[in-house]
Amino acid sequence: MVTGIDSTFGTMMFIGAHANAGSLGVMPHNFAFDSFTVNGKVLNEVGINALIAGELGVSVSLVSGDDVLIAETKPMLDNGFIAIVTKRAVAGAPRSPTVRPRSAACCRPGPRRRCAGQGRASSSPWCCEALPGPVQAPAQLPDSIVTQVAELKEFKLDKVGDRTFTFTTDSARQMGWLLDAVEEIVIR
Repeated sequence: MVTGIDSTFGTMMFIGAHANAGSLGVMPHNFAFDSFTVNGKVLNEVGINALIAGELGVSVSLVSGDDVLIAETKPMLDNGFIAIVTKRAVAGAPRSPTVRPRSAACCRPGPRRRCAGQGRASSSPWCCEALPGPVQAPAQLPDSIVTQVAELKEFKLDKVGDRTFTFTTDSARQMGWLLDAVEEIVIR
């Protein structure tokens, strides 16, 4: 999702993100993975994208989505990002009478000004201090794409289980390119 950015970006805002695969969030998923961890830390899509962005010195200033997403993202991004709950998950289904007012809150002048101030100077990138050194990312995939992912030779994946691969790299961006390749398999 964010492999096209570079260090000229000041901050990122995730609008309408989803909670992690297997959670009780509204339409929970995590790219094409059943589970995804980096150096032992479970990451959702926002966390993965923040890791890639952080490697480039780009912070995350705003995240909006359901209450489950916000709850699981807060420990991942310990940088004071603006959190906007747009829906509340009820037994895995949305209850959304407050969706419009809460979503509209991100367009009001206060959050806009606060986001504008969340650039490189006032908000440190999340990943750099949290995940130093090589990134090891074990990922569990749905059965339907395991064979095609095993054929992605350019990424030197280690198959460590029937549906689980481990990828070790010094570059979060390289990990993002792997995610792009896996998503391309899913789209086909």
